[in-house]
Amino acid sequence: MKTKSAIVNSKALDDNSYSNPLQHLQKEQPHLHEYREIPHLPQSVVVRNYANEHLYLSWLFGMILSRQPPNNLIYSKKGEKAIPFGSISHILDLGNKEIQEGPIVMVHWLHFVKKRKEGFEGVEYFLDQWGVQHLKKTYSIGFMSVADICGLGAYIDMPAWSLGCNNITLLACPIDKLVGLEQFE
Repeated sequence: MKTKSAIVNSKALDDNSYSNPLQHLQKEQPHLHEYREIPHLPQSVVVRNYANEHLYLSWLFGMILSRQPPNNLIYSKKGEKAIPFGSISHILDLGNKEIQEGPIVMVHWLHFVKKRKEGFEGVEYFLDQWGVQHLKKTYSIGFMSVADICGLGAYIDMPAWSLGCNNITLLACPIDKLVGLEQFE
């Protein structure tokens, strides 16, 4: 199996910078809640939403995080045009260097991507561009373990680490550094 990596550098914002965009988003998405309330594994660290402009994800097809807070959208380039396709939900660092190096990033697709607007073929278009594995798993409670991540994947109906959202979600993770990856090749 061919793998790709995400390059992730993040620096959390102060509470005021974090709270303002959260309150703004809550007007349209009341299910969003404060990052400290997100359940997470004992050894893990939840890094705040809306990480600053140093957050950068890079794949073959290319994408960057908006440097204009508070939107923090991720853009994909198509020719001269940069199309926003998702927004960072949050970053989870499992905190165990033996099994995973670097954080896992959760991204929520924007609605127009799911609805196949802007000349794209929806989520499948992006998955094809990156050679992303399309997986479907349902978790009623709990977390996705590192053992479940065998590639960049689009997971459907995977609840929350994600600020309470059940949505089509991209898990981006530097999977070539996961111990035990060879079993999936």
